Amino acid sequence: MSSYSLPGTARLKTVGALWRYHSQNVTIHAAHHYRNAYLKTVRDLGVFGIETLRGKTVLDLGCGQRYPFSLLATGAGARVVALDVTSIEPRLSVAGIVRSSRRNGPLRAAKSAVRSVIFDRRYYGELERLSGVSREAANGVSFVWSDRLSVRIHSNRSSSTWWSPSRFLSTSETCLWWSRKSAAC
Repeated sequence: MSSYSLPGTARLKTVGALWRYHSQNVTIHAAHHYRNAYLKTVRDLGVFGIETLRGKTVLDLGCGQRYPFSLLATGAGARVVALDVTSIEPRLSVAGIVRSSRRNGPLRAAKSAVRSVIFDRRYYGELERLSGVSREAANGVSFVWSDRLSVRIHSNRSSSTWWSPSRFLSTSETCLWWSRKSAAC
């Protein structure tokens, strides 16, 4: 047997690994995001006298493709701005896949589309079962994305430049990105 790898073999292995990962862990991820990211954060805010997110403005840095904290905070009555270095498309559509492909690259767009079609219904169903918040709450989230040159606000109506780090920071400083990883919560 040759050690030569056929073109595409590595990608097929990656697809297989992603398939196994998502098919085995979808409901586990939803439970983790609800209990260890959302509930823990809300509980921790109590130290500062914040007992509820209702009426608060929340900036979710590193919200992720599924944006669970943003979704749950909006469902709790907060006004949420969600930022990620990849463009977030809350609803699967041809226009959204094209936008995502332009902004995130075709491979990331394809992965997101497949995950959305095959796995997200179970994920959001479990999140709703645990929290009582439906995916429709995402309609109230203002999604912001970064193209590494500027931060943009994306809504259903338009995209506009909100902040350009090149105006304020040196080139090396623009490489700094904020992220909130649920595993670290």
